[in-house]
Amino acid sequence: MVGWLTAEGIIAAEPTDCVLGAESGYAPGPHYTAAVDGPSEWLLELRANGVGVSASRNVFAPLQGEVAPVVCPHCGQVVELEDAATAQLGAQWKPFRDAIKAWLAGGADEVACPACGQVAGSMTGAGSATGRSRSALWGLPSGTGRS
Repeated sequence: MVGWLTAEGIIAAEPTDCVLGAESGYAPGPHYTAAVDGPSEWLLELRANGVGVSASRNVFAPLQGEVAPVVCPHCGQVVELEDAATAQLGAQWKPFRDAIKAWLAGGADEVACPACGQVAGSMTGAGSATGRSRSALWGLPSGTGRS
């Protein structure tokens, strides 16, 4: 991933201390605007403005807002993980929580759909995911990152 982003000019080739929470990251490259909705006049002036790369198992979730539903890739069933009345995680969350714990310990991230019963891995939903690699963009204005 780093090689491709460097070749495209989205990030600089040499790591620097431009990210928060990591020893080093990659500063914006000359073509960083290809990865965002629009250029930022102040991004290049920030000390923490780069991309951090992790190649370990991690779980990423939004720190604010509601937990978005997930969709079964087999039958299209929408699974609501949050109770709309209480804004708390509901009973549907437990199989996902258990799968995340198993995945972090080195197992599979498989969850059976409550509607069709088929097992799906590589869980994704709006704003959260499990994955072996990730990018963290620091210093970008809200809404400018592309997924």
